[in-house]
Amino acid sequence: MITYLKKGKSAEDVAEADAKVRTTVEGILADIEKRGDDAVRELAQKFDGHAAENFRLSPDEINAAISKVSASDIDDIKFAQAQVRNFAEKQKECLKDLEVETMPGVILGHKNVPVNSVGCYVPGGKYPMVASAHMSVLTAKVAGVKRIVASAPPHNGEPHPAIVAAMHMAGADEILVLGGIQAVGTMALGTQSVDAVDMLVGPGNMFVAEAKRQVYGRVGIDLFAGPTETLVIADDSVDAEICAVDILGQAEHGPTSPAALLTNSRALAEATMVEIERQLGVLPTATIAREAWENYGAIILCDSIDEMVEEADRLAYEHVQVMTEDPDYFKDNMTNYGALFLGPRTNVSFGDKAIGTNHTLPTKKTARYTGGLWVGKFMKTCTYQKILTDEASALVGGYCSRLCAIEGFAGHGEQANIRARRYGGNSVEPYGIVAKMSDASPLPKTPSFRLDGRRALVTGAGRGIGKAIAVALADAGADVTLVSRTLTEVEAVAAGIRENGGKAAGRALDVMDQDPTKAMISAEGPFDILVNNAGGNRPQELGDITSEDYDAVTNLNVRSVIFLCQSVAKGMIADNIKGSIINISSQMGHVGGPKRVVYCATKHAIEGATKAMAWELGAHGIRANTLCPTFIETPMTAHMLEDTEFRDFVTSKIALGRIGQVEDVMGAAIFLASDASALVTGSSLMVDGGWTAA
Repeated sequence: MITYLKKGKSAEDVAEADAKVRTTVEGILADIEKRGDDAVRELAQKFDGHAAENFRLSPDEINAAISKVSASDIDDIKFAQAQVRNFAEKQKECLKDLEVETMPGVILGHKNVPVNSVGCYVPGGKYPMVASAHMSVLTAKVAGVKRIVASAPPHNGEPHPAIVAAMHMAGADEILVLGGIQAVGTMALGTQSVDAVDMLVGPGNMFVAEAKRQVYGRVGIDLFAGPTETLVIADDSVDAEICAVDILGQAEHGPTSPAALLTNSRALAEATMVEIERQLGVLPTATIAREAWENYGAIILCDSIDEMVEEADRLAYEHVQVMTEDPDYFKDNMTNYGALFLGPRTNVSFGDKAIGTNHTLPTKKTARYTGGLWVGKFMKTCTYQKILTDEASALVGGYCSRLCAIEGFAGHGEQANIRARRYGGNSVEPYGIVAKMSDASPLPKTPSFRLDGRRALVTGAGRGIGKAIAVALADAGADVTLVSRTLTEVEAVAAGIRENGGKAAGRALDVMDQDPTKAMISAEGPFDILVNNAGGNRPQELGDITSEDYDAVTNLNVRSVIFLCQSVAKGMIADNIKGSIINISSQMGHVGGPKRVVYCATKHAIEGATKAMAWELGAHGIRANTLCPTFIETPMTAHMLEDTEFRDFVTSKIALGRIGQVEDVMGAAIFLASDASALVTGSSLMVDGGWTAA
């Protein structure tokens, strides 16, 4: 059972206060919209005690303000901004653009696009909130916002030097000296001297929060971040002193800042109330903190941990400090909070000022449906679509035509019909309905050979067959990483692919060196497609083969292939990728050849290993096949095929009567990499013109 040993103001009292704020804000915003700069100037004089002719600081004024900040304070600001920047950059890495072929010929995707202009409010009335500049301006900068306007009220009649320094160091393009409703109205509505922004962010008092609520729709906002809220969740693993410090440390924000203790220990609850009174006798900001505690403070006693979780979720506070024997239990089970501070070693102040997470967080129970400010708040996830084939356009057009008819949208339906007529040869009349194909005899769908949205890794890609396969996969839409021991080789191939509109990057790597290979796959993966083409031979008669020769060829042709497959397959499994592994073997593994005892043994071995992989990986939807070409005419084989006798011998063995070309292998590789081979695994695809069939 939940027991309140102390309660703050009732919901009715809070609602009455909110209504008065709402009326005040409404009138001020209307005045700003009507009279612009004149209204803002009067409001600045009335509320800020500062009414300069120009609200925007000039470069000289910015430099003058910064010159008043000590070197020590500048260093501390740099430290805080480095933490915020680092975490924001890591968060941005989580935002991935997407492009996927959802059905043959239909491409859907999304891009994460930064908002063009943002206004960042930095509170500075009772306390100069330097940290809010990092949290808003710097995070917007990391997101890629083009124009950032920052505004803070004056402090003691002039711009606060440390706030100006933090805004400038974080990357603000314009700095305004305005506070409260007038700052929000200026940035959101625009005036004669300040262009309106597209989005407003930042915390503030009840007037700022209400002003943001009222301009929402005209501009975007981050969230409703009103007076600070703090909930300390504790059990008897901590003492009353630390609980009281963490409650009053946030209650000092303002007289309307709720602060509460939620515990399953009556002894701790009662001791904390006594300790709060003691600390209020010595706290330098006790006047504000006491008013907040008396009017908005609460002590809540629960019977169990689960009841504490339930009550914490109901309260949905901005800051939740958890100091229990198992703080991770609350992380794993709570769903409504702005930010969690887990364990006694951290606290809300760390998050407010220095640790790197953002301190602009949801209040007034809005944590039920939103998180706090982060780099993603400044990004718009915008979708797009394109259709690559006439067949796909006609297919979707038919479904769309019939669905529009259900809803009675004739114009929408005709948009679909005209595509069905032009790209599918359908005879549907204008404003008619595309007839449905008989369910009794549907036409089969042609599998797609496209690789759009997929990532491929190709080894031995600097020349010969590997180069050809990399080009083929890129032409089919894959984003290809080309690997070779020589960077200049693969980067030249990658550059050519990019010049032709493809996606490719070259990497220098010795695939026999496991640790760097695993590190590269971990950093740049996961991959959808792996093509193992790296391989070699030391042509020798049987009697001349040494153990060093054997080890060198076997390590490259078998060992490195198996461990590459292992690393890439782990990534596929972890990300549930139904991928394709293609190991390049050789038809010589079946027919043999002079001076190739070890080479033929390794190529036959890798076919057996690939079949074993297919058994294991099939359970995860991953296909594993070998591609076994005959002699292919490339610069690497030119010296062999220049021998007329040898060329005639090879040609005589090939049923189709010609030497293989790289295009033959390219087509086979695309087949094995694409959905066209969805039921093909454990196979050895012979690209030998019929040599092994003889």
